Amino acid sequence: MLTKKIKMKIFNILRQSFIILLISFTLIISIELFVKFFIYEKKTVKNIHGFVMPDDNLIWKLDPELGKKYFNGAFKVNEIGFRDNSYNENAEIKILILGDSVSWGHEIFNYKLTYTYYVRKIHREKYKKIY
Repeated sequence: MLTKKIKMKIFNILRQSFIILLISFTLIISIELFVKFFIYEKKTVKNIHGFVMPDDNLIWKLDPELGKKYFNGAFKVNEIGFRDNSYNENAEIKILILGDSVSWGHEIFNYKLTYTYYVRKIHREKYKKIY
């Protein structure tokens, strides 16, 4: 059986561990909130200005003139607001890739360097279909 002295040592260790975890958690949350509200949001608002336009169905979409305005045509946006070539309604195969900033190609200005472009390119070479 545990003696009273050992029980108190265990209790003190657990209490100190809990306090350390609580302080760590509070610090992490504070840093996260600071970055989100004071650093990231300001950059996002600044960067998104001029990149999007209102859309009745989607609320907003990428501005089709974006690549012409900023990146000498390397940043390509089609007429329906996706980062891609022009939309071909009569295509035999249509590929839709849903994802996050990686799928979108964040910080990759030339859309031919995105993995979504390579998926289509490899598929086109293999199956010889019209996209």
